[in-house]
Order: sequence, then C-alpha cells, then structure tokens
Amino acid sequence: MWIVKVALQRPYTFIMLAVLIVLMGGYAILNTATDIFPNIRIPIAAVIWRYNGILPEEIANRIVLFSERIAQTTVNDVEHTESQSVYGTAVVKYFFQPDVDQDLGVANPADVFAARHHSALHLVLQRLQRADSAIGAVER
Repeated sequence: MWIVKVALQRPYTFIMLAVLIVLMGGYAILNTATDIFPNIRIPIAAVIWRYNGILPEEIANRIVLFSERIAQTTVNDVEHTESQSVYGTAVVKYFFQPDVDQDLGVANPADVFAARHHSALHLVLQRLQRADSAIGAVER
C-alpha cells in the first residue's frame, strides 16, 4: 500500500520513471546484437542418387543401404547418416563431426562414390534385368 500512497503524492515521479523505462528499453533494443545465437556449423554432405523407374523401396534397399554402409566404413569422421527415398530418387545426408575439415568432408565421399559408382550401377542393372525377366516370364 505504501507505493500507492507515494504514487498519489508524487505522480510526476512515477510518470518520469515510466518514461525512463521506455527510453532505456528502446536503447537496449537498438544496441542489442542482432545475432544472439552462436554460429553453429554442422558439416553436412548430401548425395543424391537418381535412377528413373525404381520404386522407393528398391532404391532404399539396393542403393541407399549400400552407400550408407560404404560411407560408415570408408569415409572419415562420419557421425551419422540420414536418407529419404522417393520414386526414382534418394537423398542421403552425411553428418560429420564438428571439427572435420569441410573441404575434406565433401571431397572424401565424392571420391569414394565416384570409385564405387560403376560397381553399384552394374549390380543394380543386373538385379533389375533379372527382376524384369522374371516378371516377363510370369506374364507370358
């Protein structure tokens, strides 16, 4: 109750305190740094596999699983992988350790998959040809 009595006895003091609070709030807003969150740099490399005509389950089982296993065993500093497969396309994201060199983190999977691409493509085409011939034999 004492603050109400002081406010009634000295109204200009409380008006000036309210104006001072508004001015100090405006000053604080203008001088606060705009980037208040830390700069979080998570090195990620994404590989996109495109094979038209392959179902999502097939591309996930035949290509994505193969590339994820290769990356986990041959690429340095891979923390974890995430993948998503849709009709004819798969996106595999490789998350690296925070202290990895970003240029090396991108170049390493690119080199590994360039070297392994032909063998993977050959296996996929062989399996698809076998599946097509088996389907054709059933239909005929």
